[in-house]
Amino acid sequence: MRIESHWRILKKDYSSRFVRPRLDVLCYIVITGLVRSRIHLQRQVQLGREKPSSYKDFVQLWRKCAEAVDNSAILKRAEIYHTDKDRWVCSCSSFVLSHVWHIIGTQYR
Repeated sequence: MRIESHWRILKKDYSSRFVRPRLDVLCYIVITGLVRSRIHLQRQVQLGREKPSSYKDFVQLWRKCAEAVDNSAILKRAEIYHTDKDRWVCSCSSFVLSHVWHIIGTQYR
């Protein structure tokens, strides 16, 4: 899949003037054009000026999963743990170790 993508970029952007370039011309195009642009893109990503190409896919998947969690799941969790915001108590096992964060976390959901 990635090889086909590289070939598509190479044929479309860099060797569109050549119908069947010779191997030395193709190597020259790869070294002078494609590699330089990829190094430039990598530097932009490392410096934080550009987002990686996989970032958009990750964000879409994250939003899709966030929409999958609806209010029924949150209400079910509240019924299981019996969290009471007014009295600051909860029946889960982590309440003993971190009771402040556990109750405050329910305030902002």
